[in-house]
Amino acid sequence: MIPTFHYTLGLGAEDWRQQIALARAAGFRAVDVDLRQAAAQDPGEMLDALAGLTPSSGRLPAYPGQRLEERVPRFCQTIGLRTLTCSVPPALAEPRDLLPEYREWAAMLAGYGLDLAIESLTPLHLRMAKPYRYVQSFGEYRDFVGAVGPNAGFLLDTWHWHHGGYPSPRGLRVLHVHLADAAAIPPEQVRDEEREFPGEGVADLPGLLGELSGYTGFIAAEVFGQKSRFPDSVSRARFGRERVEAILAMLNSGSRS
Repeated sequence: MIPTFHYTLGLGAEDWRQQIALARAAGFRAVDVDLRQAAAQDPGEMLDALAGLTPSSGRLPAYPGQRLEERVPRFCQTIGLRTLTCSVPPALAEPRDLLPEYREWAAMLAGYGLDLAIESLTPLHLRMAKPYRYVQSFGEYRDFVGAVGPNAGFLLDTWHWHHGGYPSPRGLRVLHVHLADAAAIPPEQVRDEEREFPGEGVADLPGLLGELSGYTGFIAAEVFGQKSRFPDSVSRARFGRERVEAILAMLNSGSRS
């Protein structure tokens, strides 16, 4: 697996150019592209900024009720990015079916040879945030991804996987991995914006990653919060890379401690 920079390893004020520069300064070879900003630019500007860094994935700049603009997959294809990521909400403000929108997004991406990696959001406060439940169980998540299209697969977020009590990912089409650890606190105290760095919590991260079926793609530390621990963005990003590398070393050695 290849560690890749995720924007949460910065301090939150970086634009897309600064994120790429931060990834390079912290020793990453790959970077998750911030498509919310960058896809509006000329792709040549992105290629110049990357200058040897590999674009690993990009957050789909569309949410339920929004249209995905054709320039986005065209931009991704030009810069060599193959996978876009998104999430499916666990609860909705009104009863509706989101599947047609996700199918439409996936079909547009497929026309450019792109995949869509979908994650499930699992903490209790998100499940109860809106009155109408949507995708909350692992079975619902698996069936939803399977119904989106042949280029859809799973974004395995270890933090959500842990809090959802999800089973082994063995046999699933995993397209991207987000890595974060979980604190030992009651479910009602868990918050999505507060996470532990890999190896600093109670989740069995090497065990979970060891269940992946031959996945050799990118893995990004997605750690919200804890910014006050670091004097600057480079030290935070470097620490995130080191924690990912430590988990991968444990995985490769067969260690679970």
